[in-house]
Amino acid sequence: MALLLVSGAATLFLLAVRRPQPVWVVSAEFAGPWRGVLAAADDAPDWPVIELHEEAFESGSARQHYGLLVTAESTVGSNGNDEPHPLVVHHHLARRAAPDGTIALALDPWLVFRRHTTEQLTYAALGGDQQPAPPERGGVLLLPGSDQRALRAWTAQLLQEAPGRFSDDIERWDAVRDRLTRGGRFQRGALTYGWEDIWPRLFGPEPAWIYAPLSRVQELPGDRTSVLEADRFPIPDHWNEYGVQARILWAKPFGMQRLRSGSRSDQDLARASEWLRSAEVQTAIAAGLRWVPAHGQARPVNPLAAAARRTWFGSSYVWEDTTRETGK
Repeated sequence: MALLLVSGAATLFLLAVRRPQPVWVVSAEFAGPWRGVLAAADDAPDWPVIELHEEAFESGSARQHYGLLVTAESTVGSNGNDEPHPLVVHHHLARRAAPDGTIALALDPWLVFRRHTTEQLTYAALGGDQQPAPPERGGVLLLPGSDQRALRAWTAQLLQEAPGRFSDDIERWDAVRDRLTRGGRFQRGALTYGWEDIWPRLFGPEPAWIYAPLSRVQELPGDRTSVLEADRFPIPDHWNEYGVQARILWAKPFGMQRLRSGSRSDQDLARASEWLRSAEVQTAIAAGLRWVPAHGQARPVNPLAAAARRTWFGSSYVWEDTTRETGK
């Protein structure tokens, strides 16, 4: 009898060990804010947080767990023209659910920032990919040229040939990026500027514009951000729709194939996904990151985020730059 009891206990122990456990798997850069959101919410799923480094969730760990992967690495979408440039385009993301249960939680959009007293930047002031034009009525376009992401963001805008469709000529991408700072479009010595060098020029005496991600500007003190306006990037007059570049924070279910439909684990995962879709939770997530909540009823953290939210919901498409590269 003793042997039977020990054997039975061992069997139960093995079943407990082998049963997948629910977890949040969160990219390391978001793990701190994510824990803050979970701690502040009384109804948050009480799952442990596993920090994800280098976007590699080990297969052994994956077999032991199910849950939601929280990452800004693109998980859904399609390239606008099926070419190998690093852009992933999402159409009508603000109004259409992503496939496979993936949830868009928050966005960090690229916008054109200017002081209240500076006029809005026009498309004519940009010039084409061949011949830049100086901004109208003086002023300067600012570029932190030491950040490759900023160079790629400008290159993508100049090579957007139709709404949501970008040039498929990779050699042209390289050529436009290489000559981006020639011809006087940006401040002198643009390639030597980092983000910390840009801000004095933006708040200097001359009119200035900077194309930047919202999160970069949100790092500035409140007395600086309070005098700024945020606009979408100018588009040609004959376009009747526009898009924005953004980083997107996604939540993607994983391990579902191991869950029996209708089981307790399956229901737990469904409840967690529904929790993430709520306006209240996405408000908290975006506030922690100082990004824009994806939910239409969520509250932006400040006026700049509110302007970014209006731009996001007015857009027909969003694109991500999927290049893995650390900027300065």
